[in-house]
Amino acid sequence: MKNPRGALKKCFKKNALVLMTICGVIIGVCLGLFLRDTKQWTDRDRMYIRYVGDIFLQMLKGLILPLIVSSLVSAISNLDLSLSGSIAIRAIGYYLTTTSLAVILGIILVVTIKPGIGQTMNDGGTSKVQDALTVDSLLDLGRSLFPPNLVDACIFQYRTRLVPNASEPDKYKLAIETQKMDGTNILGLLVASVAIGVAILHLKQEAEPVADFFRALMAIAMKITTWVIMYFIL
Repeated sequence: MKNPRGALKKCFKKNALVLMTICGVIIGVCLGLFLRDTKQWTDRDRMYIRYVGDIFLQMLKGLILPLIVSSLVSAISNLDLSLSGSIAIRAIGYYLTTTSLAVILGIILVVTIKPGIGQTMNDGGTSKVQDALTVDSLLDLGRSLFPPNLVDACIFQYRTRLVPNASEPDKYKLAIETQKMDGTNILGLLVASVAIGVAILHLKQEAEPVADFFRALMAIAMKITTWVIMYFIL
């Protein structure tokens, strides 16, 4: 007969992260409900309380990029060569499909609901740039597939904008400019990671050091992520 205490200890050790996460959520909700009515909280008070949480989220955000890139390259480099192409096509197709559906849904909602109608916007004539056309957004999506600089793609995205001209009512004839915006170009990094993984598959032994590097990077990122989660739960 198995030792119940040993089995319980093993179960707790195996699911410690999940159990501690649930306990942390419960404690946080209880503290929030209790502290909400104790005093009049200022923005600075709330900033002090969420300070640790902000650090936690920033640390996780910093680990997302190396974790995604290394895991994707490692996974593809370990696949059968005949499967990598189809997986890449499916991943890109899925992203394009969901993004296109989101754009179409947004257009339908704007046309039917017409948010902001009846309200007057007064910007004092300082507006110099307006959003691009739908076709420009779709073209930007295609450009995002192939970023000109992978380092830039880690921290910036490029978006097309139209420069208003009072003497030109036709939006299709307005001047076009490209703006650099904060945000990771996940789609471009996804394509680059798939390409690197497929190239490693083709080169085999020649690219084995690179494959080992990405596998080591993935293991390091996973270990640090576990440390971060366990530390902040405790």
